[in-house]
Amino acid sequence: SNGLGDVVGHRAAVAALRRYVVEPFSRISDEVKEEENQQMQLFREPPVGVLLVGAPGSGKTHLAVSLAAELRAHVFAAAPADLLASRVGDAEKRVASLFASARRSAPSVVVLEDVDAIA
Repeated sequence: SNGLGDVVGHRAAVAALRRYVVEPFSRISDEVKEEENQQMQLFREPPVGVLLVGAPGSGKTHLAVSLAAELRAHVFAAAPADLLASRVGDAEKRVASLFASARRSAPSVVVLEDVDAIA
């Protein structure tokens, strides 16, 4: 995918992702570049926590992968089978590990498939 411009049939979702994720992320990236040029270091966090909701097969994963391509971000994906465990505490460790990997590789988009099946 080359980004959100490749997404067909989800105009409202693409517009919302651009407004609430891509634009703020781009502004922050531009500010950091300007400050780096001025020999200053300032750490700012882009928005986090977008929840895409819809029926199976409606394009949520495609939107997330397209968003990552637009942002030139890494994609980390996990399904319930990747996260659930039989021993108490293992699932939490796996989720923590997933997000730690995503943080180390930032910018990142984390896709949690079928998250309602985990609850």
